Amino acid sequence: MKTAGIRALGIKLGIGFIAALGTGLLTGILLRVIMRVVALLIDRLPGFSFGGTMFVIFTGVVFFLANSLIFTLINNWLPKWWLPKGLLYGSINLLVYGIPLFLFNPEGALFGPQAPLAIAMFSLLFLASGATLALGANRLEVWVRHNEAKRGVYMLVSFFLFIVPAILLLGTIVVDMVRKTILSIWL
Repeated sequence: MKTAGIRALGIKLGIGFIAALGTGLLTGILLRVIMRVVALLIDRLPGFSFGGTMFVIFTGVVFFLANSLIFTLINNWLPKWWLPKGLLYGSINLLVYGIPLFLFNPEGALFGPQAPLAIAMFSLLFLASGATLALGANRLEVWVRHNEAKRGVYMLVSFFLFIVPAILLLGTIVVDMVRKTILSIWL
C-alpha cells in the first residue's frame, strides 16, 4: 500500500474514532435512560448513581470506539447516504450483538410483561446509534474534505491515539461475547 493510501486509511479511521466518541457518549446516556425505564417497569428502583451512570456512558463510548473499526472497514460496501448506511449498520449490530444479548438476558430484565417494550427500546437504540455514527462520520468527512491538508492531520492524530485501544477493545468485546453470551446460550 502506498503512503497516500495509508494516510487515507488513517484519516478514515480517525474520522470513525471521533464519530464513535460522540455516538458512544449519546448512546451511553440513552442506554442509561432505557435501563431506568425497564427498572421502573419491573418495580426495581435502583437509584441513578453518578458512578453507575458514568460506567454505562463509558461502556457506550468503549463499544463504539471498538466498533468504529468495523464500520470504517466495511464503509465502502454500505449504502452511500448516511441514513440508510447507519440504519443498515445499526441492524448489523443488532443482529451480531443485540440478539445474543437479548437471549442471554442479564438479570432477567427481558422476561415478563415489560419484555416487548424493553427489547423494542434496546433495538431502536441499536438502529439510532448506527445512524448517529454514520451521520457523525459523514459530517466529519465533509469537514475534512474542505481542507484535507490541515484537517486531515487532526484525524491522523485521532488515528494514532485510538488505534491500539480500539483494536484491543474490539478483541475484548468479541472474546467476551463468545465466552459469556454465546456459549451461555448454547450450553
